[in-house]
Amino acid sequence: MRAVDLGATLAITLAVAAGAARAEGPMLNDDAGTLAQGKFKVEAVWNKLDTVSGNLLAFGIAPTATLELGLFGAQAKDSAGGANSRGEGLSAKWVPYAEGEVTAGFKIDYARTRLAGLSTTDTTLTVLLTWRPASGTVMHINGGRARRDAGAGTQSRNIYGLGFELPLGERAQLTAEVQRDAGSKTDIQQFGGRWEVLPGLKIYAARAKVRGQPADKTLGFAYEF
Repeated sequence: MRAVDLGATLAITLAVAAGAARAEGPMLNDDAGTLAQGKFKVEAVWNKLDTVSGNLLAFGIAPTATLELGLFGAQAKDSAGGANSRGEGLSAKWVPYAEGEVTAGFKIDYARTRLAGLSTTDTTLTVLLTWRPASGTVMHINGGRARRDAGAGTQSRNIYGLGFELPLGERAQLTAEVQRDAGSKTDIQQFGGRWEVLPGLKIYAARAKVRGQPADKTLGFAYEF
């Protein structure tokens, strides 16, 4: 098996943009925040790891002030002749607590991927905590439990994450974060940035690294309306 495989790449693609109900791209970790009530979001992401490229399209809506729902689809293709992979999923984020600079909530994701004729489903429940101090630097803390159902059986694992958003003026931010899968003992470290080019329209880029893998590169945009 190649050191970089399609399944791993799609997993990173989905992690980078696993639905519209998540922190603003290119964050891996989710924030304890939602769109404004009645607002929508469309997001598109391109991802590249070695010879494998992936893309994702996500849609989000906030039916209430504390609830955000997401729908997404993704695919990955190996230019070196490997099999193609596809995935789709749903997400829901509920943020009932907001006190001063701190918000807290929960998120559940459901994703299904297909690779070489095999189907895998992932269900993840995550606790979200976000601190937004007056300085403008934002901190996100994630902790959750993921369950994977595949042909070989079911596996459960804990997932943790810590991320920061660092302001660069009024319209731009740098991002720095780490996410750990305790089951596979995998750490993803990512650095990126985003820029609001027009009201509601943001573009972003990031570079992620997993030990033993080449660097994973991400480009994307999000539009809220």
